[in-house]
Amino acid sequence: MLKGCGSEPSEASLLHVLDQHPTLDHLLINDAHQAVFCYIAKVASKTWRKVWANTVGVSAVLKRKHMLQYMVNSLIPDEHRQKSDLIRKVANYTKFLVVRHPFQRLFSAYKDKIQPPNPERDVISVLSYVQKHRFNATRKDIQWQEFVSYIIDGGYRENQHWRPYVMQCYLCDIQYDIIAKYETLFEDSEEILRRIGAPESLHFPDYYPSSTQTELMSYMGKLTQEQTDRLYQIYQQDFELFQYTHNTE
Repeated sequence: MLKGCGSEPSEASLLHVLDQHPTLDHLLINDAHQAVFCYIAKVASKTWRKVWANTVGVSAVLKRKHMLQYMVNSLIPDEHRQKSDLIRKVANYTKFLVVRHPFQRLFSAYKDKIQPPNPERDVISVLSYVQKHRFNATRKDIQWQEFVSYIIDGGYRENQHWRPYVMQCYLCDIQYDIIAKYETLFEDSEEILRRIGAPESLHFPDYYPSSTQTELMSYMGKLTQEQTDRLYQIYQQDFELFQYTHNTE
């Protein structure tokens, strides 16, 4: 990942991050298995969080409707994370995350959260932006081009479902041990479980990553060259860190 960061992570850079994010609240920590998982929305995070709940012995969480919110809002504060403990765990625990092609992730977020006919509450800030340019827009007719314009004009910062990886997992400040890819999710996830010493009976569920490649190419064709270039600039570090190509063909 050095190409995208410029230098290796250091304790000094981690301390700087801890000053801004004292609890590193995008990291889930499993002391029993000495593992750290940085979850990223729209990269099989729901499936991985279910597996994670089993590894930390809180399988009852699986019955909750808002599982992630509970894990973040209740379990993390209960850990009473201290700076010295976090430094030690980040240095010594097995750290991993799962990534996918940045544009495919963005497109998946659009389809799941914004595209009609069932847009979720995440659409509100997008709609507010779109209505400034198309006053009669409704939450059920936001187009891909409009969503991309929102992302380009700063919306990429506003929601974890399309926020760049580098803004969520402290990628240039923490040296991750395993980078799993969505494209080889099952195999990579099984390796993670074995590496962290999860019970032999615990396996990653059969998973067939959805392929949005053909549909994505069609939607990218609706953008202007300027939109495509600026969109790439926003996610450029994600592309470089994980060796994805900009070309969607």
